[in-house]
Amino acid sequence: PCTAPSALDAHAVGVVAGAQTILAVTPAQWTRGVALPPSAGCGPDGGGDRQLVVRYVPRSDGFLTARLTVDDDAPRDVGVVGRLQLLEGCGAATQRLACAGRIENEGGLFASPRTITSPSRLTAGRAVYLVATGDAVAATLQVTEVSVLRPLGEVCDPSQHGDRCPAGSTCAPSPTRECRPDGGEETRCRRA
Repeated sequence: PCTAPSALDAHAVGVVAGAQTILAVTPAQWTRGVALPPSAGCGPDGGGDRQLVVRYVPRSDGFLTARLTVDDDAPRDVGVVGRLQLLEGCGAATQRLACAGRIENEGGLFASPRTITSPSRLTAGRAVYLVATGDAVAATLQVTEVSVLRPLGEVCDPSQHGDRCPAGSTCAPSPTRECRPDGGEETRCRRA
């Protein structure tokens, strides 16, 4: 599952702009029946029986944030992305680095987008894999490399070009401009 044609090469099929790589994902790029890796501790699958596997090679040492958003024109009875994972290695030696499990909104529809951030620095030139499970839908995958991951309470860049807050938090707007947990008073309206 981690070789072509099963795995998409992010740099070959995506648009690279600075520290960001953006992929326009089509339903045909989701594969059926790929077994990657056990999902324990990642929340329920939910959604369909397809997987999207993207191979990404960091261009520099640092942290990686990935955001998968189902396109607005996806039919309402599909568009479910049950899980987004960041994996190191492929096959028997696979290690999960980050995971975002299924989330439902108030209407019972599954929330989009999914965002994950690597918890530790990644090495330039060493491939990692982004794996989404769910329905085969049109979506956008945005991958961003940053050199610094700021801890909660530390001053951050709201544009998130030079640094990022950890998953589950947001860089609060002025006047504080610091990493705050999502759902706090300063970040409630900005939560994705």
